[in-house]
Amino acid sequence: MVRIAMVDRLLPGDPFAVFVVSVETGARVRLTSPPVGLWGDTYSAVSPDGRTLAFVRNDTTSAADLYVMPMTGGEPRRLTADAVTISRLAWTPDGHGIVIASYRGGSMRLWHVPVTSEGRPALTLVTGAEGGATSPTFSRVGKGIPLRFVYTHDYHDVNVWQATAASGWQPVAVANSTAYDDQPAISPDGARIAFASNRTGSNEIWIANLDGSNPRQLTSMGGAMTVGPRWAPDGRRLVFASQNASDGDIYVIAADGTSLRRLTMEPSNESRPSWSSDGRSIYFTSNRSGVDHIWRMPADGSGPAIDVTKSAAIEGYESADGRLLYFVRNYDVGGIMSVPVDGGPQTLVVPGVHHGFWASTRAGIVYLTVHETLGPAKPAIKLFDPASNTTRDLGLLPSNTGILQAGFAASPDASTIAWCQMDARLSDLVLIESWVPPGASR
Repeated sequence: MVRIAMVDRLLPGDPFAVFVVSVETGARVRLTSPPVGLWGDTYSAVSPDGRTLAFVRNDTTSAADLYVMPMTGGEPRRLTADAVTISRLAWTPDGHGIVIASYRGGSMRLWHVPVTSEGRPALTLVTGAEGGATSPTFSRVGKGIPLRFVYTHDYHDVNVWQATAASGWQPVAVANSTAYDDQPAISPDGARIAFASNRTGSNEIWIANLDGSNPRQLTSMGGAMTVGPRWAPDGRRLVFASQNASDGDIYVIAADGTSLRRLTMEPSNESRPSWSSDGRSIYFTSNRSGVDHIWRMPADGSGPAIDVTKSAAIEGYESADGRLLYFVRNYDVGGIMSVPVDGGPQTLVVPGVHHGFWASTRAGIVYLTVHETLGPAKPAIKLFDPASNTTRDLGLLPSNTGILQAGFAASPDASTIAWCQMDARLSDLVLIESWVPPGASR
């Protein structure tokens, strides 16, 4: 019987899982069962002997690890503990290893993972495969035929842009290196912007003037995936998340780069921090309960964290009056919810809005959506006013705006917005002749 491994899910909002499908009958059997609240299992591949499944399990869209399990079912075994983005994988033809495209070390590279019977194997960087490498694949093996190895080299130019109501929402690039610049945050006084960038080789937090001038690196986390800056209401500190080889944690740093402090110590994954309106508390996403919820802790780290949403949630911001937490439940089902900060019923506030495309301001919730017109679609800037429970259009971005990426910010008065977009995307195929796995003899 010929079977194919595929990724799917039973219901919208469920974690993705790996299914095995019979080519002859079409019968489908679920093979993996990721915990509820995770993004799920993706990028699967069956070993050359057909006995073992390798797959990527994603806690979030940017925190994943490699697992293997028998094709007959059973408990998955974790091979990596990096909690970083993994983009595709391939078994070596001898079935003794797997090559993955992983963001470990701060850039997308290819790594060889030995498939051992026990323990966690040591990974080896694939020599000759530069940064931006993904989608590895091998040629068929045969007597006297050298093993060939092909991968895709991707170049993605993602930049931060801003626009103001005074300019008629004309976009201006403010962080536009040839690297990956994203996740903007506008300071409370509207004069500065913080963002994440890998322009020095690893993801760090940067600060610049709102027009992009005078950029400077704020953090030096030593290769960890450092993302998600958010300004304190007084503009003197920033909170951010940094993922090392085992988990992600929340940190606070002064705006001048001093007084770095780690706030979370749990072995779970903490991400997407934000401040309370009075600056006394920090909200963050955590899977410490087994599922991503939004938690709140004192900004000085002096007390325990409290589960605010008590149900699935991945991104949240407090309302300007400090009474509600606005949040998005998951990655693919849009809709901004609200819940009282001290607990209570959850209410749908703005339907259809996805994570990474909205912000809570004094004026209300500002968000981006696609405005359908008779001509080319234009991203629309909208404002939901909770006082009147109404939504109005603020303006439109040009139709030639690049491919929007998750990462959005607005000034407290909603007069300025910042977002990130992909302005260029190029790919090449790279062939390595006579490739030999690490540790093997030629």
